Amino acid sequence: MVFATPFRNPALLAKSMITINHLSGGRLEFGMGAGWHEPEFHAFNYDWATLKLRMDMLDEGLQVMRSFIDNEVTDHHGEYFHFTNAYMNPRPVGRLPLWIGGLGEQRTARMAAKYADGWNIPYVGPGAYTHKVQVLHDWCEKEGRDPSAVALATQLGFFMAASDDPAVMESADAEMKRKTPHQTPSGQLSGSPAEVIDRIGKYRDAGVTALNIAFRPPVDWDALQAFVEEVMPAFGS
Repeated sequence: MVFATPFRNPALLAKSMITINHLSGGRLEFGMGAGWHEPEFHAFNYDWATLKLRMDMLDEGLQVMRSFIDNEVTDHHGEYFHFTNAYMNPRPVGRLPLWIGGLGEQRTARMAAKYADGWNIPYVGPGAYTHKVQVLHDWCEKEGRDPSAVALATQLGFFMAASDDPAVMESADAEMKRKTPHQTPSGQLSGSPAEVIDRIGKYRDAGVTALNIAFRPPVDWDALQAFVEEVMPAFGS
């Protein structure tokens, strides 16, 4: 969902994103995060910093990226990034939405209120999601920003059963527990197609306008087909 800020120079990332923005006719949306997977940092020889430092870097990276997207020229001299008379040409086609991903209510939500066009809140149930949206609105009020300017998304694992057959549902539930032992079941799409429709409806009621689904192989193709044929039509084309 997001680029780990410590992995890339924000100016090079902005240039790359604007190029893809042009190639896609303005369809690109991209996000930034602090980075979380320590083995990946070590594998590619990036420094594994404390969470505070990575969040500080994300905060400054979002500030810089906001300037690159909104302004032709950026001058910035901060703790982690320095740019002097940095031009971003050509300019993006239309609006190039900048997302932030994460769960935090003290820093991530505030960064979303300050810099982002959208906040992706992953792997939480509808109740927890509703609470985090309220936290975002509180930060928007403090930052003097209209909450409606920040789009809302969630990311959920896909463990829906292909039908409401008890044996099929039990198998899908077991697969969910095996693949996501570190995540809460409330942050997954599980149960029968009818139950998934009900769950997605609760996210929609909480303000979600975009749903990102994480498919972990091997994919249950029967369940995916049921999702396409039974669940998706309930929410329009």
